Amino acid sequence: KSLSLFLRTTFFIPFKKSMYINYKPYISFTKDGIRQVKLFESDSLEIRRYSNVSNQFEYGINVSGMLTLFKIWMITPSVTWYSRNINALPDYGITGDVKDNSWRINLSSQLILPKAWMLFLEYNYEAPIIDYQCEKYAYYDFVFGFVKPLNKKLSVAAFTLNPWTNRYVYNKRKYTSDNTEQLISNSVKYNYLVFVKLNYKFNSGKTGKKVNTAIEQEKYEKTNKGIFE
Repeated sequence: KSLSLFLRTTFFIPFKKSMYINYKPYISFTKDGIRQVKLFESDSLEIRRYSNVSNQFEYGINVSGMLTLFKIWMITPSVTWYSRNINALPDYGITGDVKDNSWRINLSSQLILPKAWMLFLEYNYEAPIIDYQCEKYAYYDFVFGFVKPLNKKLSVAAFTLNPWTNRYVYNKRKYTSDNTEQLISNSVKYNYLVFVKLNYKFNSGKTGKKVNTAIEQEKYEKTNKGIFE
């Protein structure tokens, strides 16, 4: 059994039709959440278990926005700062609470080309990643790819991670137990790392017609614009 409580407030600040900023303060509390815990029997043996151990309190703020240039180029940055407090796990060798602050950023850029082609480039960074048994090192990646609609329901996407390297580090962390510190790095070598995804949109149920309130209808008639524009 697990109990989670998440509270968030969103503030939206429009500047122009092609630009806005919003910020979202939030508080999160989790009691007895199921998390993966790792036991190191030796340098070469790692045991993973799932247990109700994630008593955690977190609070932070996310700031994001969007900027459109020349009607074909969209830039959407996002920054999140958070403080996380995780209870000690003495049964797994963690004798003290984990208390730390961290932040993550995402910068996405989409370029819309003729015939509905869209190129995108994303940058993700988090330092440090605070998990439930150790504090990982800084993490970052670049994602580059494209999206192409084939029809109204079907689209295809392809992307690659960090295309300039043939080694992808997916887990790099510092593990401390019984006053002993271990540096662990897991990676995979490859020639090309490309992901292809097909998206298909299914329709189910009936499509209803939105009924405007009197205030919404009056606003629409005065501005001659859509309600959500």
